[in-house]
This record gives sequence, structure tokens and C-alpha cells, in this order.
Amino acid sequence: MSKPIFISRNFVEFGPFLASEVLDFHGRGILGELDHVREDGQDEWLFITEWVANGKPAKVAAAKPKAEAPAPEPVEAPAPAAKKAAAPAAKAPAAKKAAAKKAK
Repeated sequence: MSKPIFISRNFVEFGPFLASEVLDFHGRGILGELDHVREDGQDEWLFITEWVANGKPAKVAAAKPKAEAPAPEPVEAPAPAAKKAAAPAAKAPAAKKAAAKKAK
């Protein structure tokens, strides 16, 4: 079994985690390039990208191959609904009275 891994973000330490969990966090984008990791018993913190690049979790990655999820199918956006023509505005009662007076 591999040593527990600790994560540091903004000087706050989290863990312990399994190496496979840390790889999963990194793969899902939960851990950023400014996050640090160290193995239990070590004093030196490494950037997560250095830890992954140095092959520290190579045994874990090789032991558990990850199946790729199929890409989601693109979905077409529905066409915008046609605007209905506005009903003609009814004349105000005062306007009708004024029109009636002019007609007389």
C-alpha cells in the first residue's frame, strides 16, 4: 500500500488521501497548479503538477486504467418562437368622444 498523501491549498493542509484520490482530484480539475502535495513522512511539498510529472503515482495509474467516457452528443438549440403580431390598441374613450364631436 502506498503512503498517504496530504494536500496543501493556501497554507491549509488536507488529508490523508490515497494517491488514486489525489489523481482523481487533479484529473477532475479540483486541484489547481498552485496546490501542493506531499507523501506522509516527507517534509518537502511539491506542486501537484511536479508530483504527477515525477511519476510518483505511476503505480496507481497503471494499476487502475480509467475508461474514457463517450463525448456527449451535441444538442441543437430550439428555434426561437415567432412573435405574434400585437393586437391593435383600442382607442381611449376620450379620443372617441373627441372624434365624435369633430364629425358633427
